[in-house]
Amino acid sequence: MTKRNPDLVLPQARRALKGIRRDTAIYFAGLFDGEGCVNICERSARYGGPGQVTPTFRCELSLSNTHHGVMLHITQTIGGNLYKQKRAGEFKKNGEPRRPLWRWGAGQAESQHILTHILPFLIIKRQQALLALAYWESINKLRRQPHPGKIGKLRLSPEEIESRRQFVQQMQTLNHSK
Repeated sequence: MTKRNPDLVLPQARRALKGIRRDTAIYFAGLFDGEGCVNICERSARYGGPGQVTPTFRCELSLSNTHHGVMLHITQTIGGNLYKQKRAGEFKKNGEPRRPLWRWGAGQAESQHILTHILPFLIIKRQQALLALAYWESINKLRRQPHPGKIGKLRLSPEEIESRRQFVQQMQTLNHSK
């Protein structure tokens, strides 16, 4: 019998993507159009863990709201994660207590799945959703290519890094234009 190394962190199994009904997609699209955010960001290689030598890029969805019941419903029907967000102050300027703020988020695989379902019903966030889906199509092409002799962390070429940075810049432009 072998002893288990307590410092060894095993990868967790990915959650199964939830089936999203049409009425749920319509409801979430309306809520997401008003309160949601699509973001593509870059992180330095040092945040990628041991062996990472190039920056990492992520595309994620987020939504914040003070109604806990609505946020639980979204998590149960759409997927993603829910957590309580820390706020700057406990009280408003008039002295009334602030209501808790709940933040929902979906990572890479879930985001792509969710946006695919809600895209037909988006109005305000439609361009961001289309850009995010184009980003995933771009990175999925690279993932399907064989990488002989490279196990684990993928090293991105300078051209691929620049391509992903262009997606980051385009998303920032869309998110800050009104």
